[in-house]
Amino acid sequence: MTVEFNEHDGSLRLTQTEFDRLVSHRPGAALMRATAATTEGPHPILAPGLAVVTESVCRMDIELTDGDGERKRGDGWVAPHGAALLLDVDGGLRDFVALPAPLLPAALARLVRLGPRPMMEDGPLYIGDDAHQALRSGTVPAVTVPEPGPLAAALTTGRWRYWAVTATWRSLDGRYVSAAVRVLDTAEGWCRFEKIDGDVYATPCNATAIWRELTLLLPDEVAPVGGPV
Repeated sequence: MTVEFNEHDGSLRLTQTEFDRLVSHRPGAALMRATAATTEGPHPILAPGLAVVTESVCRMDIELTDGDGERKRGDGWVAPHGAALLLDVDGGLRDFVALPAPLLPAALARLVRLGPRPMMEDGPLYIGDDAHQALRSGTVPAVTVPEPGPLAAALTTGRWRYWAVTATWRSLDGRYVSAAVRVLDTAEGWCRFEKIDGDVYATPCNATAIWRELTLLLPDEVAPVGGPV
């Protein structure tokens, strides 16, 4: 089944192809059979969320990679009247979720399982670009870092998750701007990635600091662009 829709709560699970059809108002048999749309347009409960997609002023890209190599992606949209997420689930399907924009940071925090962890030693830990890219891609079962310690031990066990949320928008002066939160979640604690003098470091932090970054990810003002970024 390529479309699963509940008209009572608006939950929608579908393939990327069917989502593209729904957004472009070209519903096929699968969408209509699931009652997610008719020839006249999407179901009324879905209309506000789909309007966020077509009228977005900010786009979001979400990456999640586990230590076992499993990778999932998500897309997000923010408009003056709301926010929406399209998230990978099993079986090649994606969940579409519409929500008020102020609740977006909380939804992202639930997605990445933000919560209490131990605190690693102070100070940025050198990890290097190669290891950072390996964490992002999930192309290796375990990743080593140049410096020994709790982070290296946590990565060796494979019990880690890398995630990143990148927001892109058009500023009031017409330029495209982006901001990102890049994080490593391990049993030993949280780290956020940053570049220092051109090298990639993992800086230990706590859930409160990451929550603050998520809440500040979007700018206070973005310029409407008349369609998706």
